[in-house]
Amino acid sequence: MAKHKVSEKKKAHAADKKHAEDENQYPEKVEKLYKRIMRILSWTVGVAFVLIIVLPEFNSSVLDQITRVIYLIGISSLLVFIIIEFFSSNMKNLLRRIIHA
Repeated sequence: MAKHKVSEKKKAHAADKKHAEDENQYPEKVEKLYKRIMRILSWTVGVAFVLIIVLPEFNSSVLDQITRVIYLIGISSLLVFIIIEFFSSNMKNLLRRIIHA
């Protein structure tokens, strides 16, 4: 029974190690650039939606137009963020080809 538990732990550790190697198949430059892109997009979405909540409180027609533009920027950034997250491995492969080309 004890040997069975030890062998299961070894198998689980080997599977975790293999999974970590699969995730780390991209060069460090690619990972840094990918993380920077995702961080910029997430900050853009966050700031845009905070401004969308705050700006209408000032009751100005000029700020209403600005809020519309910010809304479009926020929605488009959110869509790009979601698409990149869904296809992260393809995006990292694209970045690797661009960097090493």
